[in-house]
Amino acid sequence: QGTWNSLYKGIGNANEAIQYIPSSSAAQAVKDRLVGEAKFLRAVYYFKLVQFFGGVPLPTDQKDPVADANGGKPRSKEDDVYALIIDDLKFASDKLPRKGTAEVGHANKEAAQTLLGKVYLTRKDYENARATLQPLMTLTNVALMTDYADLFKEVNENNIESLFEIQYSNENGNTNSQANTLGGWHIANTYPGGGGHVVIPTDYYSGSFENGDARKDASIRYTFYDANGNVVDYWWWADVTKPHVKKYDITQGKSLNGGLSSRNLYYLRYADAILMYAEALNELNQASNALPFLNKIRNRAKLVNWETVLGHTPSQQELRDELLKERMRELGFEGWRWCDLKRTGKLLTQTKAYNPDAAPNMTQKNLLFPISSREFELNRSLKPSDQNPGF
Repeated sequence: QGTWNSLYKGIGNANEAIQYIPSSSAAQAVKDRLVGEAKFLRAVYYFKLVQFFGGVPLPTDQKDPVADANGGKPRSKEDDVYALIIDDLKFASDKLPRKGTAEVGHANKEAAQTLLGKVYLTRKDYENARATLQPLMTLTNVALMTDYADLFKEVNENNIESLFEIQYSNENGNTNSQANTLGGWHIANTYPGGGGHVVIPTDYYSGSFENGDARKDASIRYTFYDANGNVVDYWWWADVTKPHVKKYDITQGKSLNGGLSSRNLYYLRYADAILMYAEALNELNQASNALPFLNKIRNRAKLVNWETVLGHTPSQQELRDELLKERMRELGFEGWRWCDLKRTGKLLTQTKAYNPDAAPNMTQKNLLFPISSREFELNRSLKPSDQNPGF
């Protein structure tokens, strides 16, 4: 219910902006940019909804008195939701300024293109994914950071690799309350204790890194240190000795504490675009063309080319499997693993195989979330048969 409400609140705000900005007295270029930003965000919200819930009610900037009288629109088909997302992202890609000229924290052209590529990839429309992502491969205003660990230092927020990130500060009401959940350690002398993080890596993830992979030490840890470099003992918590997320460490940043953090969160990074482009090429039977893009990500992680490790040129299936693992290593705990597993048809099999805590509870119904019973009470356009299977 919380996820549903938050996303539809964002959609409602975007719809208001898209409806009324065109009639303002601002210059046309300003109006185009603002509507582009609103459509980008509306696409972000609907993309989350359609992946989590399937087809959903589809309110837009067009007024609908019948829907208003019934408390909401009826459930739309997934295809209709994706059609709106694609239209919004095409508009945003066309109207938004490029990274470097767009105001920091605002949506830019490259973010819209990357998200559109991700949507096409999710739809298995590999040709459009390739065509959308290809222009990003030769840009000079976006690039990989030289050192992977530098991506997760608070002083490097909104860097050249960042395409879109959620902006937080220490200003009251604008802090990131997820830092402790994600593994951000408490700052010394603010709150005592620590540990017990809600989100921790599986052994499968922590054991997936090759020897020498620079991402492992930047992504996970087994020992905690305070701001002065002293080991923190939290023997009283159950997850001692288990791997924890390190990407969101706040002991060297500007954050107040684990619950009131100024750490931004990535939504899209250039490395994601590179890996998606490699995947699209591979699915189009161009494994040899895809391989250099996988290796570009590996080389940044201080690893040799994958065909060297493999001992031969990979087949399409070998590269397909490796790209899924590589996305896990590169983008772990940045919000895409569940979506990647679902769109590749491996959510159930991989969860059952590699996540012993979740495995007993995973069934076919878990490919979608249930629509809250409260929503059926509020929206009379929804029928009992609109509930997702198994709930």
